[in-house]
Amino acid sequence: MVFRRKHPYSKLRPDKLKTDFGRVVGLAILLLIVRLYSDVLNSMTIWLLEMVTTISLISPWFIVKNLYKIFVNLRYGFRGLTNGSKLVSIILLILLFWQTCPIQDGFGSSDSIFNEDYSAIPAQSSTTHY
Repeated sequence: MVFRRKHPYSKLRPDKLKTDFGRVVGLAILLLIVRLYSDVLNSMTIWLLEMVTTISLISPWFIVKNLYKIFVNLRYGFRGLTNGSKLVSIILLILLFWQTCPIQDGFGSSDSIFNEDYSAIPAQSSTTHY
């Protein structure tokens, strides 16, 4: 009787998942802090680019790179699940998407906030006081 050998990447690696998730959160917080203090950091320049511009261009690349690693790790974890677990997780994802659909449709509702006409600016009086 021949047993099929399991692929080495057919399980979730929680240590790598925690590390990559921590990097994404840390880089997002760094980007948020840099954007909040942009006026102070803009005084520092590196060659021709300002400091905020440099960090704002580089950090999203690392964020996307680590998000891709998280996605690959979750895909390996999903691959190692049994068929019943895969079915249950797919049903839960469909229910989650189904629940978010009415939330997005709610933005087009007929609330008074959405019916306000903000484009009509009232005319100002042209009288000047000397």
